[in-house]
Amino acid sequence: MANQAYLTRISGKKSETLFEANNNLPIFWLTFLDADSIEQLRKRIANNENPEEALRIKIPKQTFIKNANKGKEYFKEIYKERECLYLDFVKYLDDKFKENDVLELDIVEMINFYENADDLLEDINNAVEDIRDLFYIQQNGFEPIEESVNSFVGNDDFLGGQFRNYSAVYLECWEREETARELYKKQLAEQQLKKQRQRKKESVFLCLFGIIFACAGIFGMIKDPSGWRIGIGTIVFGGLAIGVGILHFKNII
Repeated sequence: MANQAYLTRISGKKSETLFEANNNLPIFWLTFLDADSIEQLRKRIANNENPEEALRIKIPKQTFIKNANKGKEYFKEIYKERECLYLDFVKYLDDKFKENDVLELDIVEMINFYENADDLLEDINNAVEDIRDLFYIQQNGFEPIEESVNSFVGNDDFLGGQFRNYSAVYLECWEREETARELYKKQLAEQQLKKQRQRKKESVFLCLFGIIFACAGIFGMIKDPSGWRIGIGTIVFGGLAIGVGILHFKNII
């Protein structure tokens, strides 16, 4: 089962999930964290706060702006090909993110990949330090897959694809990857259909083979009753072949 992370805007008592990620923590999100936010998170966990609540990281507007500016430098230097997408992402969040709102990074389910919360925080801290020092992220599970836009952004299905309508860069990447996914699904379906057809042929062959043997046994017994043992054995063998063919066919359906 997938473990999700969420990027949510909280305005007073209302919340709006903007992006979701499956089994990873997108690098764009990581740029909004810094040493202070990691340290505050460590203290909350050390103080035995409810783990689920502690692993929902609150990012005020000013912290978001400060860290996003550092993130711009990172993508200009390290992932130049994703710089325009990052700028669109930050601008989109900035437009959504009012002065008194809080951006929440919910990583509760990510702990399922670790023995404890401290190990998770250590990996996040190392990834944040790599961003700060303008290095490629080395932590397994946090390094982005360059050909996957979701490992940078997450996906925007919660809001019906609003970011796709906002960012032409993201839309182009999303459509390209969606086309590749659909092509893969089509190829997989064709392979499965081909296998089903082959198994159906094998089932029909087994049944025909069994019928021929059973008939041969019956005719042999009629022609030479003294060979009834061989006839019965042939009929049983044919019956078994028919049974296997039928079971084989049922497993396909």
